[in-house]
Amino acid sequence: MFSAIIFDMDGLLIDSEPIWRDAQVEVFGALGVPLTHADCAKTIGLRIDALVRQWYQEHPWTSLTIEEAEEKLVNRVIELVLTQGIPKPGALELVRFFERKGLPLAVASSSYSRIIRAAIERLGIGSSLRLFHSAEVEPHGKPHPAVYLATAVRLGVEPSHCLAFEDSPAGVTAAKAAGMTCVCVPDEVVDRTKITQADLILESLSEFDEPLFQSLERKFFSTSAV
Repeated sequence: MFSAIIFDMDGLLIDSEPIWRDAQVEVFGALGVPLTHADCAKTIGLRIDALVRQWYQEHPWTSLTIEEAEEKLVNRVIELVLTQGIPKPGALELVRFFERKGLPLAVASSSYSRIIRAAIERLGIGSSLRLFHSAEVEPHGKPHPAVYLATAVRLGVEPSHCLAFEDSPAGVTAAKAAGMTCVCVPDEVVDRTKITQADLILESLSEFDEPLFQSLERKFFSTSAV
């Protein structure tokens, strides 16, 4: 059976992808980088340092260092999360669903720890989580599985017994590479041909229920249970 639930944060539990797009357009626009929301969709799921370096490589700027631009972006995202962040449909209900089952819950995110803390504070779910883990302390961000593998270790659970929830191609790739079962609720701008590895694709977290949970357990654990 599943022994732990691991959530992505941005665009999965909190509706922050519009926030990230607005922040990127604002921060990089001030640096002379002509980004649109469609451009920003390309960076969904990437770790922040990789995101900043991608835009620098495509549109080099001179007024700030890469590190300074990264800091401005992080600070703006935190400000917007704390003032405008709202839960994705079904997110808080799903957290309570798994809480009632007594399963340990964690967040594994490409965002930096202080952004994760801001989102958890905004959603009011701190007491529901066993822990959160940021890819900022890992050698690689998603789509590398490091953040998921490290989260499983910290939970004391085998990756194969973790159910991960994601919204991005990079996140799905990371969860599956870690050996986890993955449910994907893709952002509206996500190319769905890039999330075919997901074990279940939903339009909203509100769709996830007891029958779906049981069907996933039967699918992945029925052989070992015999």
